[in-house]
Amino acid sequence: MQYFYDKQIRRYVQQFLRLFNNFSIQMGHNEAGEPEYQRVPVRYASRDRMTEAILKQNSENIINTVPIMVGYIDNIQMAPEMRMYQNHEEKIQVFEKKFNTVTDSYEDEVGKTYTVERHMPTPYKLTMNLDLWSSNMDQKLQMLEQIMVVFNPTLNIKSSNNPLDWSSLTYVSLVTTSFSSRTVPIGTEDSIDIATLGFEVPIFINPPAKIRKQTIIHTILADLDVVATGELDEWVLSNPIYDASEQSQTWVIASFDDFHAKVSGTTVQLLGKDLKSVDSNNDPLKWEDLLKSYGQLQPGISQLRFRKTTNPADTSADIVGTITINGGDDNLLDIVFDTDTYPATTLTSITAIVDPKLNKPDDGTLPASALGQRYLITDDLPAMDKWSFLEADRDDIIEYNGSDWIISFDASANSAINYVLNNADSNIYEWVDSDWINAIEGTYKPSYWRIYL
Repeated sequence: MQYFYDKQIRRYVQQFLRLFNNFSIQMGHNEAGEPEYQRVPVRYASRDRMTEAILKQNSENIINTVPIMVGYIDNIQMAPEMRMYQNHEEKIQVFEKKFNTVTDSYEDEVGKTYTVERHMPTPYKLTMNLDLWSSNMDQKLQMLEQIMVVFNPTLNIKSSNNPLDWSSLTYVSLVTTSFSSRTVPIGTEDSIDIATLGFEVPIFINPPAKIRKQTIIHTILADLDVVATGELDEWVLSNPIYDASEQSQTWVIASFDDFHAKVSGTTVQLLGKDLKSVDSNNDPLKWEDLLKSYGQLQPGISQLRFRKTTNPADTSADIVGTITINGGDDNLLDIVFDTDTYPATTLTSITAIVDPKLNKPDDGTLPASALGQRYLITDDLPAMDKWSFLEADRDDIIEYNGSDWIISFDASANSAINYVLNNADSNIYEWVDSDWINAIEGTYKPSYWRIYL
């Protein structure tokens, strides 16, 4: 077995002594008649000649300073009644924040990931004694009364703030009391009296844990050639070069259980490969069950990233949002999008999306025509006086120039992808495949969305 020393027993003793670190006793009154108090120090010491020599400054003519509390280990015994599954092992995942070496700071992204393999600790019962040194009865009674009232029957202590330490919390019990170490002083004996309190502390000694750096495969991309039947041998002999400009290639995407993610407003719904929100047993799909194998979701820190490019390996246009579990529906995540990751707009923002046959300027549903007003229309616009007798088609963007309504964006003459911001709902809309769609909302296929816990 390799050497290791984690100072576990030492920490238990330190925490035990800290329980008695702030007790005081009254030492009389000052000239004004007000009580004076003295804090009682607490030290660790064992009952050996070296300790006695240090306390008396290596002289028999010095009496130890009192009052004082002295704690020490009386015994450590195996506690078989506390033993549980001694061969048990537990694996947990630990995630670090990504560290930016340029700014010398941590970012709200997942960095290194580790697997920690913990082994069941060994139980012991630690017996501690606390000696109360005093020069008179009143000092001793003051210390005893303050201490004894606190243990009713136990006090909790924590030996470590390590979140991976499953044995850091324990308790201290007062089990025995010895009121005095002697009766009447004889001859030249010093006047120091000692009362001893005995305590029991159940503890666990942990063996070393195994830590492994973890690498997660987010996406598997296979670059394939399309080869006609019967031409495989010739293709192999040709020693093909994998170049997208020279080869007929396609993406093959491998994704866990082919889950889909449906974005609607500020929520993300989990869907199966059949685009249903329930499994084969008709039980609701739960985000928590899906994420269980990968780690713990950190509300407000964990991210969802949605891929807008046709190439699943291209991250340049990812839309990013921070997520939390929806409080009312396990099938939903609440998301707050980072607007800086939205697609850049290519058109001047619009005032609203309207049906020009139902909504007209200054009819009570829309304000009067004003310079700069821009509307995306959802139906063909016949010639009407309210619209300056403009004729436009569905999906066109019309604009008021100060005197007349004109077509600003002709949908029939534009095939390129365009983005526009709708000021009415603060959403960005995308013109693609001869249709306007919400640039953010929709159902994302496997591999085109991913979670960074």
